[in-house]
Amino acid sequence: MIRDVTSALATCKLVDLIGILSRHKITGLPVVNNNQEVVGFISLHDIIRATLPNYLGIINSDSILSEFIQLSKSLKEYSQ
Repeated sequence: MIRDVTSALATCKLVDLIGILSRHKITGLPVVNNNQEVVGFISLHDIIRATLPNYLGIINSDSILSEFIQLSKSLKEYSQ
């Protein structure tokens, strides 16, 4: 079986990668060069780890957690 695979070019900007992941509701995708050869794989975890080195400490904070819950509720209401 052949499937269309969503991928990103190695030169893709971070904001574009996040957009692709979000749009396709996926958590990772292959990274390809200009010849469409796979040169790597990028995941949401990789992006979070690279952009928020202390994210575990941040999200474990009670104040941040309550703000995140409120933000999540607001986003759900907004998207309906």
